Amino acid sequence: MYMEPDEQSSWLYHRWLLSVSSGLQFSRALPAAAGAAPGAAAVTEGVDPAILRRELSMCEELLDTEPNCKWALLTVSWLRNALIRAGCLTAEETAAARRDIEQAVAKLPE
Repeated sequence: MYMEPDEQSSWLYHRWLLSVSSGLQFSRALPAAAGAAPGAAAVTEGVDPAILRRELSMCEELLDTEPNCKWALLTVSWLRNALIRAGCLTAEETAAARRDIEQAVAKLPE
């Protein structure tokens, strides 16, 4: 299926589909005590990391062709954060994911 990379509604629908299929909840503001940035994924029990990894891979592939697509950058950051919070990454993968999230956020337009 093709979607315009900069079409906001497609990305919001994608995020909703992920929340339904993977057990992930999207929150605009998690409590500061949770240690999450605004817009972070709230991880609930029963999260399917295979779905998150598959979607992350596809979004990274899109970024190879559309490196400045802000919605893809946001989604990749959101998915990486979800994998971190679900405890699905090793310590090395977590450190690399956090670096990648910081780099992605730095690329976003003001």
